Amino acid sequence: MSKKNSDSASTQTILLAGGAAITAGDTAAEEKGRPRSQLRHWLRRRVRRPLPLVLALLIFGAACLAVFLLDSVFFAVGDFVPPLIRPLRELLLVASMALLLPSLAASRFIEKRNVKKALLQVFWGIVAANVLLGLASFLSGGEERSLLFSSSRMFIATALISMLLSLLTLGLWPQVRSLIYYKSKRGTARNFRLLAIGGAVYLGYRVFAGIETSDFFGGGIVAKNMFFILVFFMVINSGRHAWIRHLNRKQKWAAFWLGAITLALSVAALNEITHERYGEHSIALNAFVSTSFLFFSIYSGMSLLALLLQLPTAGLFDEKMREIQTLRELSSSIISELDIGNLVKLITEKALQVTKADAAWLELLDEKSDKLTLTSAINLSEEESANINLDRHRGVTGWICEHRRPLLVNEIGDDDRTAYLKKWKSNLAALIGVPLLSQGRSLGVLFSTRSDPWSFDQFDRDMLQAFANQAAVAIDNARLWQESIERERLAQTLQVAHEAQMKLLPKRMPNVPNVEVAALAVTANEVGGDYYDFFEYPDRLGVVIGDVSGKGAAAAFHMAEMKGIIESYSRIYHSPREVLTHANAALFRSIESTVFVSLIYAQIDYERQEMLYSRAGHCPIIFVRRNEPPRILQPDGIALGLDDGQLFDSKITEDRIQLQKNDVLIFYTDGVTEAMNEQLREFEESRLVELAATLEGKTSQEILQAIEDAVRRFVGPAKSHDDYTVVVLKMK
Repeated sequence: MSKKNSDSASTQTILLAGGAAITAGDTAAEEKGRPRSQLRHWLRRRVRRPLPLVLALLIFGAACLAVFLLDSVFFAVGDFVPPLIRPLRELLLVASMALLLPSLAASRFIEKRNVKKALLQVFWGIVAANVLLGLASFLSGGEERSLLFSSSRMFIATALISMLLSLLTLGLWPQVRSLIYYKSKRGTARNFRLLAIGGAVYLGYRVFAGIETSDFFGGGIVAKNMFFILVFFMVINSGRHAWIRHLNRKQKWAAFWLGAITLALSVAALNEITHERYGEHSIALNAFVSTSFLFFSIYSGMSLLALLLQLPTAGLFDEKMREIQTLRELSSSIISELDIGNLVKLITEKALQVTKADAAWLELLDEKSDKLTLTSAINLSEEESANINLDRHRGVTGWICEHRRPLLVNEIGDDDRTAYLKKWKSNLAALIGVPLLSQGRSLGVLFSTRSDPWSFDQFDRDMLQAFANQAAVAIDNARLWQESIERERLAQTLQVAHEAQMKLLPKRMPNVPNVEVAALAVTANEVGGDYYDFFEYPDRLGVVIGDVSGKGAAAAFHMAEMKGIIESYSRIYHSPREVLTHANAALFRSIESTVFVSLIYAQIDYERQEMLYSRAGHCPIIFVRRNEPPRILQPDGIALGLDDGQLFDSKITEDRIQLQKNDVLIFYTDGVTEAMNEQLREFEESRLVELAATLEGKTSQEILQAIEDAVRRFVGPAKSHDDYTVVVLKMK
């Protein structure tokens, strides 16, 4: 059978319980690929989690010791290491370095955040390398340096210094990498990986090709091309020195001199490393150390050049950084101020500091009048403050409000937008005006001025705009704070008014002969002016229901006043008309002209079985008698408090109606008929009348409950905006 057919047969599906299926071929492939997947997983884990530093150092030391002992054996017999053994020897050293490098990079000895410490570690590392190379020259006793095996002293010195120098170079690489990666960009990691790959390929080629010469251009055309590619990646990575921009002037000068010394030492070390005896000892170690120091030299040189270019502007940079720090401190100081009066003064004072100006002022938009007002000014005379332009559509203020962006003018007299300011303030020469914007809303304009022309720059403008942005947030916060305080105070006032209103309503329903009484008062979110009461006398029952115009504590106060007036006059006069005419005269003298009260007052006579009633502009009474359609009782009359008495007395009437057993009287306020649902439709009087016609045979409490349920169903989830009150009387 062919391989193709065998594979086809192996992939026959095997049905499992539950209808699932797998293939025999897939299972075999999984078993076959599992070791490979495990190997990849192990390698990835090793890279992410390197060996402990101590273990990696022990492995590197053991490899170096093994190589030294091997070299010693051949040195003792006076021969070089055989060509067959040499690649294995080099491979052992490369493998130990590959294990040690990630461990060094992950160790706590590598500075990854502090630029100053990282630069010092690189500097002292290169100094140590030069010390080691000097020590090697001293130990060799001045003998011919190109012959590794010319004497035991040179052999030992070269071997030990070569291995120590390799260890030191391994420690320098993670530190230099941290400088390259400082404020890294998208291509930084990619370029560094290409450098590492290029270096590894170049190193591997020299090892396996047996290129012992320390000359970078030796080893043939392939080695030269590889070297040129490697140098190209070195130059690309040497352009990464973003850390320079974050040094102040003093630190840049220190880094410059430190870089100059580092460059000189790197070149000196490179010159020493490239001698033949280090290549004779180990091709891998020599190639690694020499190319590393070549890169350190290039990086030091390019960093030195970048520092040299930035030193002339270092002082200006430091000054701008101090100004930014000042801006941060000033912004923090205004954010914590919640009193709007103190805040506007603080904003003007800090604006003066931010721009080092001679005068500053703040124009804020009044949300109620939609006009700008001068809320704070420094170094403006009373005359200048009185004559300042506050027109949102004219002048420099109008330009900033219209374009909603800052304006910088260094010659006020030469700019058409600001030339008129010379007449207003003669010593004005330069000006910055910035808008205060918060969440797309314009809050006002902040100005800073100087008496010297060309005394502001773009940085001053940007600084003032940044400060104005913080000021706008602070003003918004202060206003929100004040609004929250006002809301809390209002809520407390409304709560007190609501409690007072509830105490004014009857605590119990009257228990009188021949009349069954039920009443309901439903309050909305705000305190309203709905009011009802009963007055019990031996021969009659007084009933009053009213609605004071307006909401809140004022409405509750007028309701309490109305209760006292009606209660007083109902004891004196039996006629509802007389009670209301005297109540109107008393109320008119004590309430504001914008306040009025609609009201119905009725008296039910037990013996005569009749009701006398008068209406002062209130909702009518719905009268329901068995086997008859509901009737609307609506005598003439205007609301109380609208007239001093002459018009009111001429309009008010009094009606009388005979009552029978099971007659129902429904008193209500306009909160019932004006209750609105989500479609903005009102409950209306007609719906209440239709409902009343269906309630025959029910008690007063059941009628009241039916009305409440009907209103609640109609309104649904819509928010109720008005109180409503219902009083139901049923004759027994």
